[in-house]
Amino acid sequence: MSSEAREADRLIAFDLPGTGLGQAKRGSARRVASTGSGVPTLHWWRHLPADAFTAGHLQRLRRALAGIGMIGEPRWPDAVRGYAPAAVAVALKTLAQPDLPDPIVDLTASTLLTPAIAGDAAAITLLVEMVGRHQDVTDASVENSWSSRLEHRRIEQLALRKIDAR
Repeated sequence: MSSEAREADRLIAFDLPGTGLGQAKRGSARRVASTGSGVPTLHWWRHLPADAFTAGHLQRLRRALAGIGMIGEPRWPDAVRGYAPAAVAVALKTLAQPDLPDPIVDLTASTLLTPAIAGDAAAITLLVEMVGRHQDVTDASVENSWSSRLEHRRIEQLALRKIDAR
């Protein structure tokens, strides 16, 4: 068994409570193992589809972001920890600036991954927008996967409202 196949088998067994990601299929885990291994961690947001992320990916992402600070942004530590309102606020403030260098865009988008994977609609919306605009995104399935996650989140929220209305 190749190291890629062993990694794929390891990636199958994960669970992120409340995210629906515990439903991984063998095929998507294999795709992640082969695609994710050659992609820098802070580029994952623009190269990996939404369903590709595992608990291991999130741990590695947190480690990559942990030692990085953003000068003049008091909400950065909360954004790095995956607190959705902070990640969204930092992203909106940062992305409002013209001509951002790719490393800043990568850092900002990477802070959105944790809340987006957890289903935060604002984080997903920003990721969809960022993926759609980035010149390095050549695989339409990445943008489509985040758009689908957003649509599923909206349907879920509508269903919950209907239940609450009863």
